[in-house]
Amino acid sequence: MNQVYQKQLKQIDNLIEVLAQSNDFKPAFDLYKKIKFFLDNSRDLKEKDNLSYRKFEQALLKSKFLCLNYFDDWQEISELLKNNLDLAFEMPGYDFWTKLKVNLQYISDWQERDEIKKMLVKSIRACNKSIIVDNKYQDRVITKISDWVKNFISHLDFDEKVDLVKKAEYINNNSEIKKLKIKDKQKVIALLKLYEALSVSSQQKYGFEDTVFMVVDGKRIILTKNGIDDVDVEMKKIRNIKDYQEDKEEYKGDVNSGADGDNDLGDYSPDTGEKLLVLKSMLSEYDPDSLEAKALQEEINRLNYINVKQK
Repeated sequence: MNQVYQKQLKQIDNLIEVLAQSNDFKPAFDLYKKIKFFLDNSRDLKEKDNLSYRKFEQALLKSKFLCLNYFDDWQEISELLKNNLDLAFEMPGYDFWTKLKVNLQYISDWQERDEIKKMLVKSIRACNKSIIVDNKYQDRVITKISDWVKNFISHLDFDEKVDLVKKAEYINNNSEIKKLKIKDKQKVIALLKLYEALSVSSQQKYGFEDTVFMVVDGKRIILTKNGIDDVDVEMKKIRNIKDYQEDKEEYKGDVNSGADGDNDLGDYSPDTGEKLLVLKSMLSEYDPDSLEAKALQEEINRLNYINVKQK
């Protein structure tokens, strides 16, 4: 392999690894365009250095997975899954479903969503690429995506909401999964998450993608698994949080160190109770394990402590 290409590919791989753990689509799309421009203008590379060509081509496809919201041709996305889904599992930290549902959220017709999801499910079933390298194992292991999907189907019912107990039992006790090393097991679980999410109808509450933005009778609404939210109300929440953050700077101080030396609750303000309600409302919108939820919970705990001291 050409040393210049080798150095470039190493830089690209490092960048892809970073972008795979980010939700920033634009730099991924910029990378996609640069690699595509290079390949389009290096037509003789395939003949002169086929190995380098294939490496650049793989990098192009990986970057395409990372900037999926820039592509709105569902047939093209379907082909990407069918022919190259294995590449998505070569990127540590990459969550394909999180990227894919961004595209689905902008399709307000639920029936159309379901048709697209069915098409994508078929593509996954037809993907004969391997996500596990079998030469790492002494025993025979399932390697291909299509074969793992067959294994899923034989143990779990995807026509309805997958039973959480049965899924946990499958993940922990399935004989084929138990053979795998930890990293390979994580790949299979990620594939199961993707297949399950696409198998459930968007018209079912538990199969509904997180957020859809719609206009109904001239009113902006956000449709989520938890119901319908008014966009204007949500915007007011954001403004309240901004005001809250500004107030926090104004009332900054240590609860145990006042000017009179007697617990001068420097952070307390008459609006503390209202701010707690806003923060708790926002907390319900985040995954409990997310950084946002943890940060909000920490602030709620702090204000609760101030309220207790005030009383």
